[in-house]
Formats: sequence, structure tokens, C-alpha cells
Amino acid sequence: MRRQQAKEQLNLIDADGNILRIGNRQSYFPILDGSQGGEGRVGFGMPTFIFNSLPLWIDGGSILQSVRTNNRELYLPINIAKCDHVTLDDTIRELRSFLNPLKGEIMLQHIREDGDTRFFNCIYSAGIEEYKDYGNYLFVPMVFTAFDPYWNAGDASSETLTGTTPTPFLPFEFPFILAPDNVWDGITVVNNGDAPSYPTFVCTGPGTSWEFKNNTTDKAFKIDYSLGSSDQMVITFDPRRSGYLAMESAGGTSLFSYIDQTMIDTWAIETRINELEFVINGTTGVTSMVMSYRERFL
Repeated sequence: MRRQQAKEQLNLIDADGNILRIGNRQSYFPILDGSQGGEGRVGFGMPTFIFNSLPLWIDGGSILQSVRTNNRELYLPINIAKCDHVTLDDTIRELRSFLNPLKGEIMLQHIREDGDTRFFNCIYSAGIEEYKDYGNYLFVPMVFTAFDPYWNAGDASSETLTGTTPTPFLPFEFPFILAPDNVWDGITVVNNGDAPSYPTFVCTGPGTSWEFKNNTTDKAFKIDYSLGSSDQMVITFDPRRSGYLAMESAGGTSLFSYIDQTMIDTWAIETRINELEFVINGTTGVTSMVMSYRERFL
């Protein structure tokens, strides 16, 4: 007998890891995906764009200068199965608490039939106050705003670089190896997403100077901060953080004063091929660095 293929799954996951399953009869709440009942989801396809252009007064029209994506408005209707009044009222209260925007963003996760997983970080913006009673269920037209309009890959890409014997051949294989001159060179990373990805580096000492280069974009960042053996610092290049940069050491030391002002470019892993280079001084066999990032999709 042919096995029936599992249907897609939508989950809402809050900052504490609590999961609200939508489109699944085993939901914590008795909720079904409302798009099965008529009205469909909106905002899950291509985002909208803003085109910045310069008027071309001599010839008419304009010259395209840049393209950027708008925030996404995600319309996700759900149905809540009717039951006794007290239980139904408790369900609505729990749903309001789960979606409370004062708690910050939540994850809207989509799991395809084949297991492929992507998600948005979004925040509830409207809908619960407008629910409709259809007799045996309530129709709730929930609306979410995704300030990052791209789907994020379910699994982060992670590359580990360690301070041992140099790799004697190309292409490089993981883990990348730190050569005796303290240079991880010729490292090729391919971003198969539709938008730049922003890496996080977890650096483990010893090391006295840390230089991060994307030779494809000619961007370089350097921090002259000394880590003792097994000490760590975390550096994130992220435009959604203040100043595109977040840095912290395991001891909570502020690291901004250690930035080399001649190399202050934060950089992204651009779509397709990126040639990376890392230069670290004062390393030993226990020095390591883990670079992680998520591919992002339209």
C-alpha cells in the first residue's frame, strides 16, 4: 500500500522555545490552518521592493540606483475548534499571551513535505480582535510583520578553523587548517541564498590579533585583542544590530576600543562565491574559530 506523504507544517515558536503548531490536529491549541477553510495565506511568496532612481532630465525617465526589499506583512488565518465557553476563552487568552508583541519577535517556521525547513522572524501585529464565529469554529485572521523580509534557512552553515598542521592541497576541506604563518587563506564559501548572509565568529584563544577579510568584496575587519588559551570572544556582522556589529568576550569585556581603525569594514557573505582570508597572530594548536551564518531566500 502506498504511504501517504505528510503535509507541510507551519509552526510558531516563541523566544522560550514554546511551539504553536498550525495545520496539525495535534496542536497544543485546537487550531487548524485557516487557509484550508477558504481564505488563503498572503505574503508568503515574493516580497515587495523599493526602487531608488535618479531622474534623467535630458532624456526622460530615470536611472536605477538601488533596490531594497520592504518589510513583509504575513496574513495567516487560523481556525479554532469550538468547545465549551470556558475552554474556548482560555484558548483565546493563551493565544494572546503567546503572540504578545511586547515579548519580542517569534519564529514562523515552514516545514515542507520533504523536510526542508525555512523560517521568518516576525512579530504579531493584528487579527485576534477581529475573529469571526462560524458555529463550530472561530476564524482568526492573524497578521504578522517580518522586518527581515527574507526566509532564513532552517539549518545554519558552520565552518570550523583549527590551529594545527596546514592542509597541503586544494580544494580546502572542513575543518579548515591554520598554517604556520597564521593565515587561513584561499577559503571559498558559496552562499546559495538570494541575499547576503551575515556571519558570526566564535574565536577561541590563544591569539593576539584577529583579521577577517572577504577578498571578493575587498572588505576587511581587524581587532587587536589578546585571548588567552581557551578564552573566547564572539563577533557578529549584522546590519540589524547597532552599528552593524556586536562583540563580546566571555568575561563581558567591551571590545570596541580594540578595533583597528584602518580595517573597520564589517562584511557580508554575498550570494554565490566568496573568497575569505583570516590572519591571526600568536596562535597555538588549540586556537580555533567557528564561522556560522544562515542563507536567506526570497
